[in-house]
Amino acid sequence: MRQLGANVLLFEVSGHLSLEVAKAMIERAERLLAKVDRVHAFHDWEQVSGYDNTARLELTGFMFSRRQHFISAHLLVTEQVTAFGVEVANIVLTNKINVHSERASFKKALDSATST
Repeated sequence: MRQLGANVLLFEVSGHLSLEVAKAMIERAERLLAKVDRVHAFHDWEQVSGYDNTARLELTGFMFSRRQHFISAHLLVTEQVTAFGVEVANIVLTNKINVHSERASFKKALDSATST
Protein backbone atom coordinates (compact mmCIF):
# COMPACT_ATOMS: atom_id res chain seq x y z
CA MET A 1 0.00 0.00 0.00
CA ARG A 2 1.12 3.50 -0.78
CA GLN A 3 -0.33 6.74 0.46
CA LEU A 4 -0.50 9.31 -2.32
CA GLY A 5 -1.25 12.72 -0.93
CA ALA A 6 -3.14 13.35 2.28
CA ASN A 7 -6.12 11.09 1.64
CA VAL A 8 -5.44 8.74 -1.29
CA LEU A 9 -4.54 5.08 -0.76
CA LEU A 10 -3.20 2.85 -3.53
CA PHE A 11 -3.21 -0.91 -2.96
CA GLU A 12 -1.30 -2.96 -5.54
CA VAL A 13 -1.99 -6.67 -5.29
CA SER A 14 -0.72 -9.52 -7.46
CA GLY A 15 -1.14 -13.27 -7.40
CA HIS A 16 -3.64 -14.84 -5.03
CA LEU A 17 -5.41 -12.53 -2.55
CA SER A 18 -5.47 -14.38 0.78
CA LEU A 19 -7.30 -13.55 3.98
CA GLU A 20 -3.97 -12.55 5.54
CA VAL A 21 -3.33 -10.01 2.77
CA ALA A 22 -6.88 -8.66 3.12
CA LYS A 23 -6.40 -8.17 6.85
CA ALA A 24 -3.11 -6.36 6.26
CA MET A 25 -4.83 -4.06 3.76
CA ILE A 26 -7.56 -3.27 6.29
CA GLU A 27 -5.00 -2.58 9.01
CA ARG A 28 -3.17 -0.07 6.79
CA ALA A 29 -6.44 1.62 5.83
CA GLU A 30 -7.48 1.85 9.48
CA ARG A 31 -4.20 3.59 10.33
CA LEU A 32 -4.87 6.28 7.74
CA LEU A 33 -8.52 6.64 8.75
CA ALA A 34 -7.34 7.36 12.29
CA LYS A 35 -5.59 10.44 10.89
CA VAL A 36 -8.03 11.65 8.23
CA ASP A 37 -11.79 11.30 8.14
CA ARG A 38 -12.33 10.48 4.46
CA VAL A 39 -10.20 8.78 1.82
CA HIS A 40 -10.08 7.75 -1.81
CA ALA A 41 -9.16 4.06 -2.10
CA PHE A 42 -7.60 2.68 -5.28
CA HIS A 43 -7.03 -1.05 -5.73
CA ASP A 44 -4.82 -2.15 -8.59
CA TRP A 45 -5.76 -5.81 -8.88
CA GLU A 46 -4.82 -6.19 -12.54
CA GLN A 47 -2.36 -8.96 -11.61
CA VAL A 48 -4.68 -10.76 -9.16
CA SER A 49 -5.25 -14.33 -10.35
CA GLY A 50 -7.81 -15.23 -7.69
CA TYR A 51 -8.81 -14.71 -4.09
CA ASP A 52 -10.03 -16.51 -1.00
CA ASN A 53 -13.74 -16.02 -0.48
CA THR A 54 -12.97 -15.12 3.13
CA ALA A 55 -10.74 -12.29 1.88
CA ARG A 56 -13.58 -10.89 -0.26
CA LEU A 57 -15.99 -11.11 2.69
CA GLU A 58 -13.51 -9.43 5.04
CA LEU A 59 -12.85 -6.55 2.63
CA THR A 60 -16.55 -6.13 1.83
CA GLY A 61 -17.44 -6.09 5.52
CA PHE A 62 -14.78 -3.49 6.25
CA MET A 63 -15.86 -1.28 3.37
CA PHE A 64 -19.52 -1.59 4.35
CA SER A 65 -18.87 -0.70 7.99
CA ARG A 66 -16.69 2.29 7.05
CA ARG A 67 -18.46 3.35 3.83
CA GLN A 68 -19.10 6.89 5.09
CA HIS A 69 -15.31 7.39 5.23
CA PHE A 70 -14.72 6.62 1.55
CA ILE A 71 -14.91 9.56 -0.84
CA SER A 72 -14.46 7.06 -3.65
CA ALA A 73 -13.30 3.51 -4.21
CA HIS A 74 -11.81 2.33 -7.50
CA LEU A 75 -10.75 -1.14 -8.50
CA LEU A 76 -8.81 -2.20 -11.59
CA VAL A 77 -9.53 -5.83 -12.37
CA THR A 78 -9.14 -7.88 -15.54
CA GLU A 79 -9.66 -11.51 -14.45
CA GLN A 80 -13.31 -12.54 -14.98
CA VAL A 81 -13.57 -14.54 -11.74
CA THR A 82 -12.19 -11.65 -9.71
CA ALA A 83 -14.41 -9.16 -11.56
CA PHE A 84 -17.47 -11.29 -10.77
CA GLY A 85 -16.60 -11.33 -7.05
CA VAL A 86 -16.20 -7.55 -7.08
CA GLU A 87 -19.58 -7.12 -8.75
CA VAL A 88 -21.20 -9.30 -6.07
CA ALA A 89 -19.54 -7.24 -3.33
CA ASN A 90 -20.63 -4.05 -5.08
CA ILE A 91 -24.28 -5.09 -4.70
CA VAL A 92 -23.84 -5.16 -0.92
CA LEU A 93 -21.99 -1.83 -1.08
CA THR A 94 -24.74 -0.20 -3.19
CA ASN A 95 -22.34 0.38 -6.09
CA LYS A 96 -19.77 2.24 -4.00
CA ILE A 97 -16.90 0.68 -5.99
CA ASN A 98 -16.03 2.09 -9.40
CA VAL A 99 -14.84 -0.95 -11.34
CA HIS A 100 -12.29 -0.40 -14.10
CA SER A 101 -11.36 -3.04 -16.67
CA GLU A 102 -8.77 -0.82 -18.36
CA ARG A 103 -5.72 0.83 -16.83
CA ALA A 104 -6.34 4.15 -18.64
CA SER A 105 -9.64 4.86 -16.87
CA PHE A 106 -8.21 3.72 -13.52
CA LYS A 107 -5.19 6.01 -13.94
CA LYS A 108 -7.40 8.93 -14.94
CA ALA A 109 -9.45 8.54 -11.74
CA LEU A 110 -6.27 8.18 -9.66
CA ASP A 111 -4.73 11.28 -11.24
CA SER A 112 -7.92 13.23 -10.55
CA ALA A 113 -7.99 12.18 -6.89
CA THR A 114 -4.33 13.01 -6.30
CA SER A 115 -4.62 16.44 -7.93
CA THR A 116 -7.26 17.72 -5.50
